[in-house]
Amino acid sequence: MAIFKIIHITNYQYNWPVKESLNEIRLFPHNFDNQDVLQYQLLITNNPEIGYYKDIYGNKVGNFNHLEEHSEMVIETRMVVRVHHSQEIPLEENTTINDLLIEKKKALAY
Repeated sequence: MAIFKIIHITNYQYNWPVKESLNEIRLFPHNFDNQDVLQYQLLITNNPEIGYYKDIYGNKVGNFNHLEEHSEMVIETRMVVRVHHSQEIPLEENTTINDLLIEKKKALAY
């Protein structure tokens, strides 16, 4: 089991002020059999109201407008997730340089 603290920052900087920006975000972690979301926080410049829906694949999507004139906007997500490894990580890799050269020749011939 491993616990990860993840911070993702998207920073928009414009050369001149913009009056409005329409945004769609897909920055939401999933709870799976092998992953638990322990904490999640979404921070957006000026704290806009966000509309949420699920896409055809079940992913959470957010939409928001930033209506005030601005020359920078920051979207930041902070999360803590716990991962339960369901498979062992191989201890060694058996690929040789010769294996890679053979794969390269196959790819070039294709």
